Amino acid sequence: MLEHDFDTSIGFWVFTAAHAMEASMNEALAPLGITSRQVQILGCLAVHGEITQNELAEKLRVEPSSVVRMLDRMERDDWIERVVDPNDRRKRIIRAKERAEPVWNSVREVMAPIKAHAMSGVSESELATARGVLQKICRNLSADVPCELQSEKEISAAISR
Repeated sequence: MLEHDFDTSIGFWVFTAAHAMEASMNEALAPLGITSRQVQILGCLAVHGEITQNELAEKLRVEPSSVVRMLDRMERDDWIERVVDPNDRRKRIIRAKERAEPVWNSVREVMAPIKAHAMSGVSESELATARGVLQKICRNLSADVPCELQSEKEISAAISR
């Protein structure tokens, strides 16, 4: 019989916490007509400004084809624009449009209580320890895949502002 102790599996709890956070975010974001993945895109644009589609896919750790589908919808909603890179016509540069600003502000308002609820009962010390452990795990597993901890921190700060 297959056995596994999920209670002690860090991978199980990381996945479960991430899934619960994403589900809460998507539920709260639905009335705004935006998904948590699209919020991540706006967050990247808030932190990095213009960025190529491939760079965006790398930062989000998803396949470029997945980014294209998300960007198609965001472009349709007039939140972003894709322009040809003047230095390399094969590349597309993503820019946030003015219409994304009120959406971004609404996202920040919606996210604050979710983050507060998720962290209720968790001390700053516990949070710092959890972050440190997760950062170590990320570094340990990131020999071939960059783990851009600073960028993630900046994106989180951009959402919190």
